[in-house]
Amino acid sequence: MNKRLRTDLRAAAQNRERIIVKLITGDIIKGIAEPSINLSRVKIHTDEGPVWVPINDVEGVSRLLILRDIPFSNSN
Repeated sequence: MNKRLRTDLRAAAQNRERIIVKLITGDIIKGIAEPSINLSRVKIHTDEGPVWVPINDVEGVSRLLILRDIPFSNSN
């Protein structure tokens, strides 16, 4: 796993962001990243409950940003 993925996972967990994780097996896990004291695994809270995934099994990660309460300005 490259350093960028590890950094993204750590930042997502600190902010409890929604993530989509693609595993090397091709499986996809969606949920909220949570901090974990086990540095070799990422903790993801899914609809079915918490899942701990070995970091070495992660192929890619997408962080979903939810934008709220942003005023829209139409300058036309």
